[in-house]
Amino acid sequence: MKNSITIIFLFFCLSTFAQEDVVEYKQYEVLAKKINDIQRLANGKRLYNDGTDVLLNIPENNFFFNYHNQRISLVNKIDDVLIVSDNIDLKSVKEIGILDESFGDYGMITIETNKKYRYTTVKNGKPEYKEKEVVRLYFPFSDRAKGTEMFECLSEIILLVQVKNEILTATKAKQQRDKWRETAKKNTAIAYYHYWKNEPNNIFNRMAYYKLTKLDRSFELENLKTGNFYFKIPESKISAIIDNRSINYKTEDKTLKKIREKYKFIYKYNSDEKLYVSNTRPAYYALLDFITEKKLDENLEKITEMMNTITLSENNQLLDIFPQGYRIGLLTHFVDQNNPKKEQLEFWIESGDKSPIDFYKMAGLLKHKYGSDQNKIDPSNNTLFIRLEGYGEKFLVFRNKLSNSIQNLPYRAYIIIAYKR
Repeated sequence: MKNSITIIFLFFCLSTFAQEDVVEYKQYEVLAKKINDIQRLANGKRLYNDGTDVLLNIPENNFFFNYHNQRISLVNKIDDVLIVSDNIDLKSVKEIGILDESFGDYGMITIETNKKYRYTTVKNGKPEYKEKEVVRLYFPFSDRAKGTEMFECLSEIILLVQVKNEILTATKAKQQRDKWRETAKKNTAIAYYHYWKNEPNNIFNRMAYYKLTKLDRSFELENLKTGNFYFKIPESKISAIIDNRSINYKTEDKTLKKIREKYKFIYKYNSDEKLYVSNTRPAYYALLDFITEKKLDENLEKITEMMNTITLSENNQLLDIFPQGYRIGLLTHFVDQNNPKKEQLEFWIESGDKSPIDFYKMAGLLKHKYGSDQNKIDPSNNTLFIRLEGYGEKFLVFRNKLSNSIQNLPYRAYIIIAYKR
């Protein structure tokens, strides 16, 4: 009797598991079919990416989910090359995203895994095996709603797999999904910032950062390359550049020769700021130690040009924003040797033909690249400036004047980049 009860109990358990298994399988099947069908809608369109223009052929059956090993496979064809990405382990997915950009006629969803997966390309009947970590799925860019639906379906499959394999609890997975939906619905920089900061280690975290950087472009300052004068540059490096250029500056002008011989690049300690400050360009009063005030005023344009050449910033990406012919150079470098976050670079920028700088136009270009809609131009005491600051670690200030009158010219403006303190 006891054995009979045990057998009945085991049969009941197995039957219950089988029923749950079937229900779960059907849930995956529905989601996978939606992804498959949305990708199929993008068949036969042009794909532009990384300078390439290709025709993407997506077969009727293009997305496969294997319930037994919890992996997916993808099939598509680019021009005459068949591409099969198989056995992509959804347990290893660390992030998912839907990109705002179009790639020709396509929108794109990406998932990134913790390990590389193998994919096969077949051209003229010859297979070639490669590896990568990023998986790409496509949808018609003209139908963003379908892209969002695909994103939701793929996210759901990933979360289901991670719950089934005890990477996440069902409660935690629901919290992550619901919190993300709430954040995406708000679609604000502050909402994405809080998600990015407060919801680490989930598949939507990188997407939150991506959306944040689209709305708050101050994060672009982290990637800005300022050429031969850059953050964390050793003081000795700046000194070597300035001193070498000064020594090698060609001139027959006696006044310029005198300044070139007398002027030396040094760092001075600023007790107010508690920072070391470079003097890449001597102030008006400092030049009076070398020459008379009359000589200074008579030769001001030539002196400025020499200092421009000596302090020129080469390969500075800030110039990519401004009209052709503009020049940029280092004005001042502030540094605290004990705190790397207390550092500041100040640059001068000039129009190449000495025409007056349209401050509002240039400020608009900088704002479009590094600012947000909240950043406004502030006129104060005949000085125009705009501070581009968001949730990123650095901020940028653009201004048309400095307090030192020798440097206030209509064809010159100033850019300050610093860490927030």
